[in-house]
Amino acid sequence: MAPPTTTRMSLTDWEKTLGAYCKHVSHLSEIPLSPFDIDEIGRHLKALVSRTQKNQLKAQILRYPSTWVVYMAAIAARNDDPGYWGELAVSLGAEREGLPTSFIGSAFLSAVKQLGFPDYADVGGYHYVTPIRLHGGIPAYSLPDFFEYIVMPAAKDGRLADKTPSEQIAALLARSTVELFVDSPARNYLQYGGATAEAFFAACVDMARTFLQDHTLPSSPPPELPAHVIDAFRNYVEEKQQATAGQKRLRAPRLLLDPFSPIELHRLELPAQPVDRDRATWRYEWKMCLVGAATRNCTQVETVRVRSIGYDLTTEPRTVSL
Repeated sequence: MAPPTTTRMSLTDWEKTLGAYCKHVSHLSEIPLSPFDIDEIGRHLKALVSRTQKNQLKAQILRYPSTWVVYMAAIAARNDDPGYWGELAVSLGAEREGLPTSFIGSAFLSAVKQLGFPDYADVGGYHYVTPIRLHGGIPAYSLPDFFEYIVMPAAKDGRLADKTPSEQIAALLARSTVELFVDSPARNYLQYGGATAEAFFAACVDMARTFLQDHTLPSSPPPELPAHVIDAFRNYVEEKQQATAGQKRLRAPRLLLDPFSPIELHRLELPAQPVDRDRATWRYEWKMCLVGAATRNCTQVETVRVRSIGYDLTTEPRTVSL
């Protein structure tokens, strides 16, 4: 999406902007949202939820249909935990009282139909969450297994090189390892996501082939590859290299500069860290301190949960505004 202007966009502005995008894409995951865009939309919707009665939320969603469905799909894509509704509630500041999931899920399906998108009613799975995830693409928590059992085999298997993306996907989905180890949201997206999913898959395979050949990642990623997917692939290959070397190495945070943001010039990315299984119940937190400050005077503390990725345990990644 174009860089934000020097003034904040209102919720009405976002609805107009995203509504225009929705008229020209076939899948919500095609809309190019930056992390800043998603967070900015989330701030508006959080304020809206705080002043809206639960039984009125469906009406508010249908009032701003493009904004809501795009945001809900984006949260599904960024989700690094298998649960969806809890993550959405946290992002909207409703983790304590919860969200009326039936109202919101029903409104999502009504909104995507209103906007001309498929509701994926014939896919099965969860009545509301499955379509939301399908529109968001492969969720973050499913990406490591997607890379391991689909992308890397496709990049390495010469027998697949001459096949079309749809033929490659069909061949890979038929493998028992994919059925056993790849989460259903990833398999569903590849099976039902159409041309958008095929383009995403092809871009991921190209990225993997490039890495296998010269150990580099794209500096100018194609539009089919969101930044968080490239970051996830970087984390995946780093963790594979560490596992091959028989060691677990802590990964350094990254400080990001966003010159186009009128609010968040700097953001700090706190990557996932490996956790030994016998320490899974420990409390883990990041402490951010000013240079030279004592630990007890740290300006911000971020507590992180431990999650399971395949057979490995890691802390959840976080992004912090500075």
